[in-house]
Amino acid sequence: MAGMAFRYSFIACSTLVALKIIPFATTTPLELAPTDVGSGQLASRAFGLPPPRLPDDSSEVTASPDDVAAMDTAGGDTQAAEKPLRYLILPTSRSSKEDTDKVYTDLVSKAKDTHPLFSKSDDVLGVIFWTALLVPSDADQLKRDHPILTSVAEDKAIRLEGFRDYSVIIEKRNLHRKRDEPKTIVKQPNPPDQLKVVSQPTKDNKVSDLKNFAYREEAGRGVTVYIVDEGANKVHSEWTNQPGTKRWFFPGDPNDPRYTIDRTENDRARDSYGSCVYSMAVGPRFGIAKNSDVVILKHASFNPEDSDDEDEEDTVESATLDGMAIILADVKEFKLQNKTVVNLSFGVTNALQVASREKFQDLVKELLANDVVVVTASGNERVRNPTLP
Repeated sequence: MAGMAFRYSFIACSTLVALKIIPFATTTPLELAPTDVGSGQLASRAFGLPPPRLPDDSSEVTASPDDVAAMDTAGGDTQAAEKPLRYLILPTSRSSKEDTDKVYTDLVSKAKDTHPLFSKSDDVLGVIFWTALLVPSDADQLKRDHPILTSVAEDKAIRLEGFRDYSVIIEKRNLHRKRDEPKTIVKQPNPPDQLKVVSQPTKDNKVSDLKNFAYREEAGRGVTVYIVDEGANKVHSEWTNQPGTKRWFFPGDPNDPRYTIDRTENDRARDSYGSCVYSMAVGPRFGIAKNSDVVILKHASFNPEDSDDEDEEDTVESATLDGMAIILADVKEFKLQNKTVVNLSFGVTNALQVASREKFQDLVKELLANDVVVVTASGNERVRNPTLP
């Protein structure tokens, strides 16, 4: 992918799927709360007139209509001079419906949007976020009036190449589960070296001496793999010959004027990075979990205004959170607990504001609570991060 420091995390991800470490779900389905709430409206405000000006001798005069118009334009109303910005509003996870309803009502009265507010919710976490077009003074007031809000900050653009060297800190879990013995082992002759490594019998066997990739016949059948990237090439043989079901999602606010969400089912990257990730995860030739079902999340992006490089891309914080919220809702709706892997082709970095990172962490923890395996990048730069467990 152009500009993004991706990692081959999908190898580990797909290994779990192919070896059937993840058993089928037996959990009770969870009922989802609505994911989109409310609608935005233009706030109506009265423009106050400034007091008439007095000359040096303090004799009283009356301001002319032209004087009033000039003074009003010059800042008689503070909000008239403020430029609305796209804000990301983050409530504390698991806030009560009463509290979030109060925030929503206030947001509707303040938002400059002419379309419904963009929001995502979860049955456990509650409202995950809102985005809204606000003037700064209203944003500040919103934060002061509602203690449940951890952040009311501009929905920042994030340079995709900046996604590096930060991981979500979560409690350690034991993912090693006793597996049933495979009924049938399939051998793929003359595989690429990365597949040989996955089925390498012992450390004493040299990869160069191995002739086959050995894997269970199921090869991920019945398991769903979510791939968050720039799409995939639907006309390539790695796609057309893969037997699993395939679905697409396009995270991000469709009404955000800063970018247009590319809802085309293709690979946007010139270097076909999304197709490469897909192929190495589930492709019949290069993949490990060859029979898995696949969900592609094609992340929102746009060419930054300060760059002439058409391959340089930005995304926004809300789209990053939206992608994780979409996965969580989909897992619960289709009862995919205990048989799902999420592959993030990027690391979550300090480019995200602190509150957004914490919200991202909440989403990851909720996925883990639903027995979803989440695999993300460990980094290409060999930089040790002392905050990691």
